[in-house]
Amino acid sequence: MSCKNEQKERLKELQDAAHVWNIYNTNLAVVQSSIFYSSEKMKEHLPGFCDYNIKRMDSLDGLVFLNDTTSKLAKRYVKSTRKYLLLLRNAVSLSDSGVQTALINASSDMDTLMIYAIKRYGIDRFTPLRKESYIKAIAKKQYRKAEDDARFDSLKYRKDWHNAAWELFKIYEGKTDPNERAVALLDYADLCVYNLDHWKDGEDTIVLNTYAAIAFSYDFHFYKYEAWRKWRCLYQYINYGCGEDAFIFNKFYDNKRFIPMQYLAEHLEKEPTDSILINEYLLLATHGPLLRYGDFNGGNEAVAEMRELFSIELDLKAKEIQQKEEPRSIQKTRKKTKQVKRRQKTSRKRHSK
Repeated sequence: MSCKNEQKERLKELQDAAHVWNIYNTNLAVVQSSIFYSSEKMKEHLPGFCDYNIKRMDSLDGLVFLNDTTSKLAKRYVKSTRKYLLLLRNAVSLSDSGVQTALINASSDMDTLMIYAIKRYGIDRFTPLRKESYIKAIAKKQYRKAEDDARFDSLKYRKDWHNAAWELFKIYEGKTDPNERAVALLDYADLCVYNLDHWKDGEDTIVLNTYAAIAFSYDFHFYKYEAWRKWRCLYQYINYGCGEDAFIFNKFYDNKRFIPMQYLAEHLEKEPTDSILINEYLLLATHGPLLRYGDFNGGNEAVAEMRELFSIELDLKAKEIQQKEEPRSIQKTRKKTKQVKRRQKTSRKRHSK
């Protein structure tokens, strides 16, 4: 019993981890967008952008942490980002020395916070589950009958994909186990996305609502993280596009991710040693924002996510050559983002051994 109580106490720090990555995701996206709004064609919108996000920093500064060190580092990062935005609002340009100094300070505070957080909130702090075991636990084949698994592989490549999708949906309707239902519904939605070039009017909404039903419904299964990522990526692609100058509604996407996180947190109150639950929660909490200047030069992060999640290559090849023409500020922010991602991946590899 004491062991279980100790685990419950330890799990309270999951909220600290969620707060840290909420701050990191928000501030990183804000700084990247500030570079965009500092451009000549968007400069008239810069004061409003800064005012709005200064208020967001004030809100983040009010987050409460259990761990004092985390609290100190997180609030320092928030305050330095707020100072950067305040200086940028009244500056002549992004290259002003005061603005650049504030940006460097914010970047340094981000590094300090994330180095500490990645070490403190690694998965092994909360559960002995390793990456390989987690992957095995959520493997979709075990939640399909053998005949359904073979059927899915054959249906994926059918030209009459509407009929194929309907067959997959009928498989879903015949399921009662939550994981089996989630997998069947993901199979249906994924097949629709593979054929997005042939969608008719209204089919985009149907597919989005399907992913939303998997991610945000009040039932427990192992696929809320995957469904949220696919919903977010597709929502961005359909409604705003994948260009670097597209509107990116990260605040909305993050508010939506808190729905399954809250549901998982409630389950963890009852099952504090459930390793799959803990892993799903941390994956949702720590997954990065859709960045304007991400891993794909010439498009926002949704391009890379479409490639990773659906193996779809969007037709943005003409923009791939822009790397050499990018301002140094954009090149620096790409580099900084990749550094944090590498640290997080290194941490996960270490915990998976």
